[in-house]
Amino acid sequence: MKPYRAPFLRIKKPVLHSIVVGGLCVLLHALPCLATIQKPGTAVAQSPTAEDPAAFAAEIRALEAKLLGGNGTAKEALALRRRLPASWVVETPERRYEISSEPLGDLLDRAARDDAHRKEILKQAGMWAENAATQAEGYVASEAAVSSSSDSTARAKLEQILKRREFSPAGPPSAWDQLRQKIGQWVLRMFEKLFGSIARHPIGSELLFWLIIFGVVCWLVTMLVRFWTGRGRNIALQSIGTIAAHRSWQEWIRGAQDAAARGEFREAIHLLYWAGITRLEDLSILTVDHTRTPREQLRLLSNPAKSGALTAASATPAQRAPMVGLTTQLERVWYGRRPASAEDFRECLKHVEDLGCRLT
Repeated sequence: MKPYRAPFLRIKKPVLHSIVVGGLCVLLHALPCLATIQKPGTAVAQSPTAEDPAAFAAEIRALEAKLLGGNGTAKEALALRRRLPASWVVETPERRYEISSEPLGDLLDRAARDDAHRKEILKQAGMWAENAATQAEGYVASEAAVSSSSDSTARAKLEQILKRREFSPAGPPSAWDQLRQKIGQWVLRMFEKLFGSIARHPIGSELLFWLIIFGVVCWLVTMLVRFWTGRGRNIALQSIGTIAAHRSWQEWIRGAQDAAARGEFREAIHLLYWAGITRLEDLSILTVDHTRTPREQLRLLSNPAKSGALTAASATPAQRAPMVGLTTQLERVWYGRRPASAEDFRECLKHVEDLGCRLT
């Protein structure tokens, strides 16, 4: 006869192993719950949650009403102390603030213990809550004002931008726009036909390419020639103006005669003109200012008062006529770069002699 065995003893080892593991898991999950069991009368420490300034102000206002509107008993003070968080966390767009409740908690602890001065202590606690709520409400109001001001400014700028012509609604094309569009389409069609025909003739396309290159080179050469000739003209004028204040009219005439002897009649006429200007400056008819153009000098002789310049004497008709002839010849051969002859030089020399520039 076989001995009797209990049913649970017939459990296989794998099943028994699973039961043990499951029991351990249940025990591990239950440990945190067991750790939260506390003695009666102790407060549970909770991590503060972040709130915005408006919610914080409303919470402190409610706390202020309880502090100032209660019966002022020790039981009420202890109840408020137990519900008081360790700190308040206020989150703003700029940063995160943590406001400790320790000053208020100390006041509530004192109010619960001191029966004689409980009302005064609760009043101090209410003033603390009122101050904190006032500061939070002030921040909320300032943020609302700044936001409203920035919104109105941004809206005004946006309306000003949208009033520009480029943001105006597109209207139907005008007659001028339609004409320009037709001209552009016609020019585009002409170029398409031209390049299409050139593409069918390789020799013609190559010839057109070299013609374009030749035209560009010619244009560059022309620009360089104009630049250098203008630069040479400016250098020549500058050199004359630099030494003009240091030469007498006799030196100008001798320089003109030397240039004429070398066959440089254009330069000789230029020097004779400066001889005439220097002569009039010596007579105090013209002031010394070599930045004036020949036409400005001539205008000053014709009407000194209207030109705004101060002169010690007025030019006579006998002095103005030779200067008109000198200025005309100078503009023709010096600025106009016309060829000058010996006859032109003799004519200008006579004008200078009429001004009193005679070499003995």
